[in-house]
Amino acid sequence: IVGVVTERDFANLLSGYYTNERVSDYMTKDPIVGTLGMELGDVAKVMIRNGFRRLPIVQKDVLLGVVSTIDLVSAFSHYPKTEILEWKASKLMNPPITIPPDSILSDAAELMRKKSLGGLAVTRNNKLIGVITERDLLKVIGA
Repeated sequence: IVGVVTERDFANLLSGYYTNERVSDYMTKDPIVGTLGMELGDVAKVMIRNGFRRLPIVQKDVLLGVVSTIDLVSAFSHYPKTEILEWKASKLMNPPITIPPDSILSDAAELMRKKSLGGLAVTRNNKLIGVITERDLLKVIGA
């Protein structure tokens, strides 16, 4: 094997390809979310069952944070599994990186590249309305 090409590689390579198409045209609307009091074991189940790499954490539709697979793997490497599974999402979540729905896709791609993220929360007035991921950006090629 010489190397592995990932969705991130394509999204970064194609960041100049995106025209004036909007984030709202390609985002996942009304995403599945977790809550502050949700145990990490349940967060992990939701992520695994749905094939997600991140789960937005909300309270009354207001986005408060995000738990990612990297956060979970990191925690499992430092603490006992039984302890982590009972932690609340609020203990492990990170501040969200957001983008407005009317932003152009190249801005989303550039923000993901700069922050080394695979996805962004799409918000309007601090309320979560969608999620845009590297995989969503690749859909532009097939459109």
